[in-house]
Amino acid sequence: MLAQRIGPLDVSKVGVSLTTESSPGKDPSHHQKSTSLVAGIGGFTDSGPGRKNYCDCAKRIYYDKFVELGDGRTYKGEWLANTKDIKDGVGVMFWADGTKYEGTFHLDQPHGYGRKIFSNGEYYEGHFLGGKANGQGSFQDLNGGKYEGEWKDDKQHGYGKEVWNNGAETYEGQFIEGKKNGGGRFMWVDGSYYEGDFVEGLFHGHGTYYFKDTEKTYTGAFIEGRMEGDGETKWADGREFTGHFINGREEGDGTLRFPNGNIYIGRFKEGKMHGFAVFINAEEKTKRHGEWKDGKRIAWLSSAEGIQTSGSPIKNLSHLSRK
Repeated sequence: MLAQRIGPLDVSKVGVSLTTESSPGKDPSHHQKSTSLVAGIGGFTDSGPGRKNYCDCAKRIYYDKFVELGDGRTYKGEWLANTKDIKDGVGVMFWADGTKYEGTFHLDQPHGYGRKIFSNGEYYEGHFLGGKANGQGSFQDLNGGKYEGEWKDDKQHGYGKEVWNNGAETYEGQFIEGKKNGGGRFMWVDGSYYEGDFVEGLFHGHGTYYFKDTEKTYTGAFIEGRMEGDGETKWADGREFTGHFINGREEGDGTLRFPNGNIYIGRFKEGKMHGFAVFINAEEKTKRHGEWKDGKRIAWLSSAEGIQTSGSPIKNLSHLSRK
């Protein structure tokens, strides 16, 4: 039997903190199951024309009646010849709760290709090995959730695709023992997406997060679902930030470039310009030291100084904040 309906299928940890003000607040933690692209399921019929009792005495015996197995299950199909209770070949088996398996058996276990329909209507179709989902297969739940891909011992393992909300939200990438591990892409219904590294179902490593509502893109380091470490943010209006992030916000040293070519090189706190910095005026080709608090300049600390540039916008000026 598939353990816990095809293993844990745990996508509850995919949620991302991303606590910046422009964060879409996406939390796919409600996606508790995954599933499959099952187009036109073929079927293993319980019986068919001319499908009567027969004996291939060297290998199998087919018995065209359901047999009580003594534990609430019933079975109809092929049995291993010269045995009394070993299912082997094509057959159909029911559990006491109404769960049904139809497909091939080997040495008393679902083995090969088959379909398991659970009592609530959810189902898995694909390959089995020793009674468990192994190899390629698909699973579909009652809420429009689907998973199609590779399995190992009843768990998503290898490459696969999950779909929720009838295709509106998706994950496609690598799994290890039922959790997202490795490279993958998660897309939300509004068009926001994360593409990059996953560890234990969380955004972790290097990746890109695109915020559809603000048309903002972050590329850089993630730790346990948060933008954390060095990264770069670009906005649709032309602003660009390069620097350090803590808990999803710009923090510490960074460089903010404005669409008009002006550049702020200095300190940030909780996503705002805060502390000492050098401000570059691209049009005037000057630099000036100042102090900022909560995103606003509170004082100039030097007069404007001319700088030499070799083009616009001004590049490679990070050394100016040290002077």
